[in-house]
Amino acid sequence: MVPKQREALDEIIVKIRAGRMTRRTFLERAVAIGLTSSVAGSLLEACGGGGSSGQTTNIVWQTENDNSGTYPALVDNYNKTNKDNVHVIWHNGPSDANSLLTLYATSLRARSSSSDVIQIDVVWPAEFFSNGWIAPLDSKWPASDRANYLQGPIKSCTYNGHIVAAPMRTDLGVLYYRKDIVSTAP
Repeated sequence: MVPKQREALDEIIVKIRAGRMTRRTFLERAVAIGLTSSVAGSLLEACGGGGSSGQTTNIVWQTENDNSGTYPALVDNYNKTNKDNVHVIWHNGPSDANSLLTLYATSLRARSSSSDVIQIDVVWPAEFFSNGWIAPLDSKWPASDRANYLQGPIKSCTYNGHIVAAPMRTDLGVLYYRKDIVSTAP
């Protein structure tokens, strides 16, 4: 087993033990890194992983800084209403984009499994995808569903023809003018 395979295997073992990966996903990833299905199955049993046995899967969501209470409220609501044995754990990030980028880059370069879902800035998808830090979502998010979104944000989440992120919100710049100073709108 080459070092990259070993690193990938270590990562999926940590996630299955922590309940952050289903049995099916574990097996898919183990086979994808070159293990036979019988070896992957044996590893799964040895790790005690059991996402399909009613065990809760914890998903860690790392976001930008939220001092408004919006994200924890969303997570609380999801955890209360979701009946699929998936529990979201929210991690509040630093208050400035550069610190958040540093946090992500350090963690992702180290192949840390500290986060499962990350909130990235609109200018980061190309960097994150080209470094192998995020995966394409094309097969997970059908184009018919994406058609319900504003196309500008969808375009900014696309890199090399692949959808690599999902827009969460849009920012709108607004220009105001005073009619007593400027008679017609700019």
